Amino acid sequence: MRSVVSTNGPSVDLRQQAGRSTRWSLAGLVGGLVGALIISRWDPLGRGVLLAAPLFGLVVLVSVCLGETTARISWTSHRQASLLTRRVREYLPTRLTTAVIIATTTLTISLIGATFAGSTDDLGRAGRSLTVTCLNGVTNGSGPWPGWFYAGPLLALTGLGAAAAAVALFAIVRRSRPGYHHSGQVDDADPTTTADDDLRRRSARTVVAASGVAVAIPLGGVTTFGAIALIGIECLPLAGRVVQYGWIAVIPLSTILLGWSAMTLVGDGIAAVAERWRTPIQ
Repeated sequence: MRSVVSTNGPSVDLRQQAGRSTRWSLAGLVGGLVGALIISRWDPLGRGVLLAAPLFGLVVLVSVCLGETTARISWTSHRQASLLTRRVREYLPTRLTTAVIIATTTLTISLIGATFAGSTDDLGRAGRSLTVTCLNGVTNGSGPWPGWFYAGPLLALTGLGAAAAAVALFAIVRRSRPGYHHSGQVDDADPTTTADDDLRRRSARTVVAASGVAVAIPLGGVTTFGAIALIGIECLPLAGRVVQYGWIAVIPLSTILLGWSAMTLVGDGIAAVAERWRTPIQ
């Protein structure tokens, strides 16, 4: 049992909230796809393609946040407020969250390292080329390289996505509990309470899965053309070869993360739409 206190204040109808979350999530998916298609045509040198997935994720995350924070409030003189503090980690899918965090960290480190190692290309674009001077004095150049030309906007958009994910998860946790419990206690087995927790978990999965898509595609792209650029350097030092093979190993892992995240988004989207046809929660 969970202790609660009676207060005068707002409450959220669970079925209305479920419908609102579904509509905003689906709108985010559609809007994100449209935005991704538009930005992918922006730069013929590939920056648009790299930014498409982060933009998709950002739109979905903002939509989830709006779905959680635009609930219609009804007032009652007998609202029961739980004293139990809800934590974000209670609603997160553990394995997928861990994979997304690792992928985000790998992408960030790769972009920062590539930025420091990059050189200006023949048209003056910062960090778009990799130049190495061999022991015999011969200079080897290779590209395109994921330096500042690509890393700058990608890091900026990835950072915005991470911030949006944090805000969305906070909104999911802070949203008011639905329903009224005049007995003075909230039962863990209460159908409304259980359904509300399930709704929060689904919204949190959407946040994590959208973040996974937003990271997996640019991670695969960066590691692919970064590894190809390293292959083109004949006198690459040992540290460079380690990075090259590390990036090659990351490519299939990023593909797995992309499939995992996309399947989670699609699966939860289908489940959310199907629930709209079920019997309303009493």
